Amino acid sequence: TNKIVFVDGLTRTGKAMLNKLLLGFDSLSSIQFIPIIEQLIPMYAYNKISREAISSCMRLYLNENFYNYKLSRNLNFRMNDLTSIHNSNNSVDFYKNLNKEDGDKVIDELLEENIIFQFQTHDILTHYRKFLDLGIEANIIELFRNPIDTIHSWYVRGWGNRFDNEDPRNGTTLFKYNDNTIPHYVVGNEEKYILYNEMEKCVFMHNLLLKKSIEEYNRLDKNKKNVILLLKYEDLLIEPDIQIKKISRFLNVKE
Repeated sequence: TNKIVFVDGLTRTGKAMLNKLLLGFDSLSSIQFIPIIEQLIPMYAYNKISREAISSCMRLYLNENFYNYKLSRNLNFRMNDLTSIHNSNNSVDFYKNLNKEDGDKVIDELLEENIIFQFQTHDILTHYRKFLDLGIEANIIELFRNPIDTIHSWYVRGWGNRFDNEDPRNGTTLFKYNDNTIPHYVVGNEEKYILYNEMEKCVFMHNLLLKKSIEEYNRLDKNKKNVILLLKYEDLLIEPDIQIKKISRFLNVKE
């Protein structure tokens, strides 16, 4: 399937809210994360893995994901999680699919249906040219938020020290720089990063990622920009009707 949408942006920019809004469209899948791509793209960007390897890995992962989704395999049944099937607009269908027969009919269903698989991702736009190398056809809704609010949220979440301390729950690709552990965000700027305090590190990382996202977008030609919709978190709060119409046109789905 090429019916994929990534709800992307820096961490703490309000993507969970946007994912939930997308559930208002009948053709959108339940919310899923795709952490493997967020681990592999930085490795590819810094020549730690080949294009052929990451491309094959991602295609296999996505194909298995779509197939298993139609059989209600590997889904989240926790009531309060963002990715729970109970947050979807068709949770009853997941229970029906538990008795579905395994086989090629599942693939036929996927080809015939209009379902759009939605994933929440982080920082895809910061390495977007590398992402394009993978040949994955996907629309991207890129969410931006006031930097002051985003950076404050980073600081409260502990992102000024969790990478340095190798927090096993950080979920971010880390690199070794001499005796220091650094997030991939700051590769090429290691000496500056290690001298900063917690708040300064949050500001520094945020601004690096934001700059990379804008630069990557500005380098794209018109056709490639057409598969990316830029939204602001604050606009979603202030004028949700207008933003939902934008999303509806972008994804070509009914409101």
